[in-house]
Amino acid sequence: MKQLIITYIIIVIFQLIYTIYVPMSIDNENIVIVDDEKKEEKIQNFIKEKLKILIDASHKMSYTDWLTYLKKNSNYEYEGNKLYVFAWKYSDIEMSVVNYPDKTLNNSSQTDFFSKLTETTIKKKYNLSIDAPKNMFLLSKLNTFDTLTYFWIDYNIKDYVKKKSVFTKFSFDNSKITGIIGMGYNIENLNLNNKYKNFQYIYKPELLLGSVISIILSLFIIKIDSRKYYKTKAFVYLIIFNIYIFLFINIPGNLIKINDENQKIKKINSSILSLSFLSSIFLFILTNVRTKNNSLFIELSLLFSISIILLLTSIYKSTNQNSIFDITGATITNTFLYNYAVLINFIIFINFFNYLFYKK
Repeated sequence: MKQLIITYIIIVIFQLIYTIYVPMSIDNENIVIVDDEKKEEKIQNFIKEKLKILIDASHKMSYTDWLTYLKKNSNYEYEGNKLYVFAWKYSDIEMSVVNYPDKTLNNSSQTDFFSKLTETTIKKKYNLSIDAPKNMFLLSKLNTFDTLTYFWIDYNIKDYVKKKSVFTKFSFDNSKITGIIGMGYNIENLNLNNKYKNFQYIYKPELLLGSVISIILSLFIIKIDSRKYYKTKAFVYLIIFNIYIFLFINIPGNLIKINDENQKIKKINSSILSLSFLSSIFLFILTNVRTKNNSLFIELSLLFSISIILLLTSIYKSTNQNSIFDITGATITNTFLYNYAVLINFIIFINFFNYLFYKK
């Protein structure tokens, strides 16, 4: 028993040290690292080459046909980074987007475009460069490429970024229809501080409950039967449950919109309710082993009871979820408890099938 407790303490210390002090790896997805002039020149030349092909095509087509051609030739990849072509049409009243990877935004006015664009993120945390399209147009010239750095929400990663775009002017019908066409690359993800480990937001009382359950269950298993088989089983349970805890609290996540988190909670709650049908199956299992293997009966009863406790705890509703951080914590905690219960139920089935196999 002392060895089991010492093992548990060592495991918990390791979990805490690793989780708190080992930073999660930051994935600079779709971020182009341009730390010298040659790298920047290389990607800009790549973009200019693609834009020149599109501009040359505009000289041979009507405006409508060119837009159709543009939509079919808007997505490119540079050294693993996804790039897309954008195009804005100029008017005296307001610019309008005529080509964008999110097709639902096409033909939107500048005002409507930014209103819809900000809906893809958790909140308006940064000031977007809403005048970027107009500024590009004012800077642009026919047959000349210019660059502009601005703040945007990247379509591919749905995150706030610092973007640099290469652009030029297009013109049809003697400049009656004009605007800008360009392609940008992300040079910085502004929302890396919205990334987290599950440990950061998981409710600590429920995490403590999950940890304590692992040692209490293991201690009970040793008490059930003095045979070496059960001592080994106790250590196996302790390790399995704590591996799950360790992996879960170190899973990286990213803060999203409140509505999306609420949808996650609803799905988890639906999954929790769907587990209720297992009660009758477990009652059958317990009835089957009760008179034939008392030690296994006690073990399975204990496992089943703990899984019920975890499910009931996950159903508990906190009334003070007033922010995205509270809701994220609730989602992570409910997921942790639900998965824990599923793991225990899986172990019950393995024990029962093992019992049936050796019974035969």
